Amino acid sequence: MTDLTSGFRLYLLGLCYLFVIEVVVGTSVNVGQSTESMEGSTVVLRCTFSKKIASVNSEPIVHWSLLDKYDNPQPILTKTEGTTHREDGYPRHSVSGEADLQIQNVQKEDNGKYRCRVQIIGDTPNEDFGDISLKVYWLSEAVSNVPSHGIVVGGNATLTCRATGDHMPSVYWKKDNTELPLTSRSHMIRSDHTLIIYSVSRADDGMYVCGARNNVREETSPPKRLEVYFAPVINDISVTKTVINQNVTVTFEVESNPPASLMWTKDGQVVEGMTTSSFTFYVPEEEVGKSYELTLTATNQVGHMQKMTSVIIGDSCGYATVRDMKTGRTIEGESVSLKEGKSMTLVCSVKECESADTYSYEWYKNGVKLSSSANIEIIDASLMDDNMKYTCRVRGGIPFPSSASFRIHIKVPLLEPMTIIIISACATGFIFLIVLIIFCLLFCKRRSRMPKGYKYDDSTMKSGFSYNEIEFVGLKEKDDSSDTTSGIGPDILEQSRLSNKKAYKSKAVHL
Repeated sequence: MTDLTSGFRLYLLGLCYLFVIEVVVGTSVNVGQSTESMEGSTVVLRCTFSKKIASVNSEPIVHWSLLDKYDNPQPILTKTEGTTHREDGYPRHSVSGEADLQIQNVQKEDNGKYRCRVQIIGDTPNEDFGDISLKVYWLSEAVSNVPSHGIVVGGNATLTCRATGDHMPSVYWKKDNTELPLTSRSHMIRSDHTLIIYSVSRADDGMYVCGARNNVREETSPPKRLEVYFAPVINDISVTKTVINQNVTVTFEVESNPPASLMWTKDGQVVEGMTTSSFTFYVPEEEVGKSYELTLTATNQVGHMQKMTSVIIGDSCGYATVRDMKTGRTIEGESVSLKEGKSMTLVCSVKECESADTYSYEWYKNGVKLSSSANIEIIDASLMDDNMKYTCRVRGGIPFPSSASFRIHIKVPLLEPMTIIIISACATGFIFLIVLIIFCLLFCKRRSRMPKGYKYDDSTMKSGFSYNEIEFVGLKEKDDSSDTTSGIGPDILEQSRLSNKKAYKSKAVHL
């Protein structure tokens, strides 16, 4: 009985062992943790496997699939015996290593849950699987919508932008490469990325770009132009005057959008064939004294504008000239020179001709009226008072009025020759005096360094000192016939002489 019980136990243990081996230890698959990646990058999903029976040599079969929202697997690829078979629509997917899935240029549609399933023929059990999730952060292209038709000045313009992605992107607008603020007096960018431009002006015409950026990348839309339509604007010009026997050209500057059609009239009559902003006509001699009224009319879909100018035909007798009364020279150009302190009389006149009327004259200095006569006199020209612009204006005659303007430049005269000579002489004397003082100072300093108690002459100093020329002071040599009652004998005198000689040599060496 005991043997039967032991056998039954062994049988149960065998069954349990087989169950554990077949159910628990068989082919197993392990996958990595969920993975996050940026759109456009390359990602690898990890998958490893193990087998139960080491003696099994069959090649593993690796299957990768993408689960739909109901967890149903959609096949991606299969690798068996070293060959990979991809399903249609997955050209960026491949097997890396033994069972890893590599995805290149990850896109937002790659988001989802992936399943790795491995089969080993002959193993028990012979297959297992594991699931791994992939999160792709992405940003869509920015798409803008700008009105294709022009916006008339004063209206409102609406520009839309569409861009989506993970981590809600920030959207901006640029005009002519300059980023616009969210709000201003003339526009506003709403939360849905729409740009509203209020009361459109000509300055709003330009190229607009919509852009979006997040932690993945930045996208911009192709530039599109917002056209602003406005009525024609004709720039003003001054009154034109001309002389006979020449072509007269009158030109206006016209701005408009869309382009305007142009029409010229001359004294109220339409000029046929003139469609540009410049009008040229010839003036014959018999039209002296005549004036024309020229009008340009510009029209487009938004509106129209007219601009008129007058052309007065005259001959050269109607133009003012200014001459120097003293020299008779006509002042031509923009300036005339005059030395400071000098005087000048200027005469303003016009050439007499058949069409001449009675002329009146006015002189102005820097725009301030000076006189109402033809002549003006500048006395003792001053740099401060007369270095200004002068204008002679003539009234009467043709054309009317006429004027001549120029600037008087006051020049400071150079020094007179005699003044230059006197200044040069004074400077030379001063330099000579300085040199003399320096020489005296040096000579006195040299005398102060000579030893005291002896005399010398210049010839001795030039060639060196001589002992025989020194006259000792306080000692007197006596000959044998002199009186010896003084108590000084020849030997004492000789000693004094030798002592003075040594003292002299010592001083000479010191000097």
